[in-house]
Amino acid sequence: MSEISFHPLSHDQSRQVDDACMAAAHKRTASTDGVTGNPKRRELDTNETLDDVEWQSDFPMTLDSSSSSDSSIIDNMMRDECIDILSNKVENDSQLKQMAEEIFQSLKNVVEHGEQVATLVAGVKRLFDFSVFNQACVDTSMKDPYLICYIEIYSNGADAKERMEDLKRDRSLGCILQETETTAIIRGVLSIIVGYWCDKDFYNKLEEAIKGAIKEARRKNPIPKREMVYDTIIDIDVSSDVEGLKEALATKYRNDPKHDYERICEEIDRDKSYYERVLGSDCPRRIRWLKILWIDNSFHLRGFGNPPPMLCGG
Repeated sequence: MSEISFHPLSHDQSRQVDDACMAAAHKRTASTDGVTGNPKRRELDTNETLDDVEWQSDFPMTLDSSSSSDSSIIDNMMRDECIDILSNKVENDSQLKQMAEEIFQSLKNVVEHGEQVATLVAGVKRLFDFSVFNQACVDTSMKDPYLICYIEIYSNGADAKERMEDLKRDRSLGCILQETETTAIIRGVLSIIVGYWCDKDFYNKLEEAIKGAIKEARRKNPIPKREMVYDTIIDIDVSSDVEGLKEALATKYRNDPKHDYERICEEIDRDKSYYERVLGSDCPRRIRWLKILWIDNSFHLRGFGNPPPMLCGG
C-alpha cells in the first residue's frame, strides 16, 4: 500500500461509501480468522440489495447488552464517531437540544434523588417519537452506519426498572451525571439512550426510513465498489494519548509490509489536535483495544478503549 491517508472519515468521504456501508452493516458477521488474524476482505457492490450483502470483519458486532466492571457501553458509545455526528445535529437544533437536556435532568433525579423513572421514560419516548430526531438518526446512519447497528444490537423489550438496573451498573454513568458542559451532556444522553433505552419499534421505524434513503441515494448517485476491511488490535495496555496510540499501532503495523508505520505516525502528527481531543477523557482511561477501518487505501480509527464485552468474556 503505497499511499496512506490517516484521518477521521470526513463527511464527503462518508457520502461516497455510505450506500455500500449501510447495505453491509445490516448483516455483518464474524470472520473465521479470529480476532487477531487477518480479516476477510469484502468488495461491496451498490447493485446488491440490502438482503444480499454481508460485511465480514475480524470480530462480530454482536455486543453484550450488559455492563461489567471491565467495560462500559456508555464509554464505548461515547468514543464512536456516529455519536459525534448525531450529537452535533442535536446540539444545533433548539428543540432536540432542550429534549436532551430534560432527559439528562430526569436521569439525574432518578439516580441521585430516587425519583420515579416515569418522567425519564416519557422524555425518551417523546424523543423517539419526534420526527426531527428520527431524521437526525437516519441522516447520521447514512454517514456512519454504526448508529443503526448499535440501535439494533441494543434494542430489547425490558421494562423501565430493568433498564435502569442495567444502566446503574455501567461504570461510566457517574462521570456523565457530573457533566456541566452542554456538548458532553448531549453526547452522554445519546450514548445512554442508544445503549440502554432502544426498542424494536424504534429500530424498525428507522430501518425502513434508511432503506428508503439508500434507494434514493443509489438512484441519484451510483457508487463504485470500495474495498473495506477492519483490523483489531488487542492485548495492549497504553496511555490514552497520541503517543499511546502510536505505541498501540506499532504492535501491528511497525513490521507490516502492507502498511507504512512511519507514514501513519506522520499523519497523526499532522492532525495531532484532533487526536488529542478524541483520545482525551474526563474519566481517566487506558487503551486496551483498537479498531481500525481501512477503506481502499484510507485508514480510520473506529474504536478504542476497553475491549467490547465479547472480546473480554463479558
